[in-house]
Amino acid sequence: MVEKLLKLKPAVEQTIVFFYWTTFVNSLCGNHHQKLFTKARVIRTNVRMNKLWDTCVNFVHMMEPVLMSLKAFDGKQPCMGKAWDFMKTMEQHVLSL
Repeated sequence: MVEKLLKLKPAVEQTIVFFYWTTFVNSLCGNHHQKLFTKARVIRTNVRMNKLWDTCVNFVHMMEPVLMSLKAFDGKQPCMGKAWDFMKTMEQHVLSL
């Protein structure tokens, strides 16, 4: 999902700077829902900051090997139980050293 979000970054940024963003948020929140309006403002600020996008890139980079491993283990035949058993056996072995 984070990879998809990164691919959609230009569309997300365009949405929050679009003239009708405030109108859209007001239609969801109304005048008496200040909490929701404040959250929408925070979302807009976060989307505009590079920190959000840098965090997404770092997350994808860190998770890529994990996802590749999971895909390899769950290829044609479910075997996550075997992988779990192997990891627990290795953990016990390391702890016994």
